[in-house]
Amino acid sequence: MEKMIQILKNKKGFTLIELVTIIGIISILAIIAIPIMSKTIPNYQLKGAAREIYSNLQKAKLEAVRQNSDVIMAFTTGTYTADGGVGSYEVSFVDNNGTKVIISSGSMPKTVSLFDDSNECTFTGNTAKFNGQGLPIGFGGSVQVRNSTRWYKITVSSAGNIKLEISSDGTNFSL
Repeated sequence: MEKMIQILKNKKGFTLIELVTIIGIISILAIIAIPIMSKTIPNYQLKGAAREIYSNLQKAKLEAVRQNSDVIMAFTTGTYTADGGVGSYEVSFVDNNGTKVIISSGSMPKTVSLFDDSNECTFTGNTAKFNGQGLPIGFGGSVQVRNSTRWYKITVSSAGNIKLEISSDGTNFSL
């Protein structure tokens, strides 16, 4: 009998009560985390899309200087929808042979809209243009991307400075 008690004492593992307690704690944490993640992921997608446009405007400006040629970033905007996936862009220039060279292009991910409901894209002809000195052709402009809760505005000044601003209401933007 003593040998049997000694064998049972050496057994290692979890009791049923311990397992149920751990599963309960994990379930509570999952219930708390799922709503937070469902709001966070669309905001990360929006921020990523805004930074991608910002980076491609920088790339267009640098490529204009490198090629000593006009480089354009053409935006295809649309009406905002909560589902997103609205809008795209393309960065290109015309080489010495008259051939259009596409440097980069992209489209908006799900939940993100590159929109133009009330002229949020203020580039003339929805196209940002840079000359061989890296300066904007025209007076610069801006474009906006948004999801259901946030807006980002990417602006090119008349001096060629590019900035990225955020807003929670679509009118008051900050760096």
